[in-house]
Amino acid sequence: MDSTPVSASLAAALAAASFLLPPLLDGVERKIRAAIHSRIGPPLTQTWFDILKLWSKEAKLPRGAELAGLTVLIGLSIALALAATLSTFAAFGLVGVGPVVAVMVMVFALHSISMATGCASSNPFATIGSFRRVFLNVVNEVGLALSVALALVSRWFIPSWKGWALLGISTGMMLVACFCASGRLPYDIHEAEPELASGTVIELSGPLLAAELYSHLIERWVLAALPFYVSLAPFLPSAWARCLALVLGSSGLWTLFAVTSATLGRSRADLALRSLGAIYTASTIAWVGVWLA
Repeated sequence: MDSTPVSASLAAALAAASFLLPPLLDGVERKIRAAIHSRIGPPLTQTWFDILKLWSKEAKLPRGAELAGLTVLIGLSIALALAATLSTFAAFGLVGVGPVVAVMVMVFALHSISMATGCASSNPFATIGSFRRVFLNVVNEVGLALSVALALVSRWFIPSWKGWALLGISTGMMLVACFCASGRLPYDIHEAEPELASGTVIELSGPLLAAELYSHLIERWVLAALPFYVSLAPFLPSAWARCLALVLGSSGLWTLFAVTSATLGRSRADLALRSLGAIYTASTIAWVGVWLA
């Protein structure tokens, strides 16, 4: 564990980056999507402009949706705390079981409060979208938790070949789970539009919509940084290396997720659940097979 003033400064810098980078990375993702679809696309800073413009608007909520507004603010608080916690743990070398479990608890809490936003809305379309997300998360969060647990166990076998093989399998499983949890195509079924609109944030506007958008982007950054925190950071000797790995790794993985999402179509709910179940089952069987070898 590092406990120097340099580590504290790096933790603050990484936390600031986790607050500032996500909207810019979303701008990169929009550029990538536009390029693949033969369009020019908005400027890289457009997402920041959108968030700031929404913050300047008047907050309006339909009658009966007050609880949804409260959950949005709670979700934003959890997202900011999660990004700051992950940054601090990485900078100070807190990469053991306890810190990883603490990060995962906050990730699941953020997912839960995000689903509660739609359920607390007075609009039936938002409720439909939230229940779709619940069904997907039931499967995916089991896979995410299992992949992190397997990665932690895999670290015990390193530096043997078996340890690296186990860590590779569990990290691959984690990448799939993080991609799905980020809400990108083909797994954004809660935002599908067969009934004109059924997104979970259909009733939000102004500052509340800005808060929901910003917290979701921070969540995406955390999910992009999580595999590097769990599987790579424990083997890096310095705070500089760990912080640099999280910034560069999360940016690169975000870009990879963006390219993958832009080339795929939206999945049906039942097919999404089946595909995730098959991937996680096969990965777990492969992990156990290598462990027994």
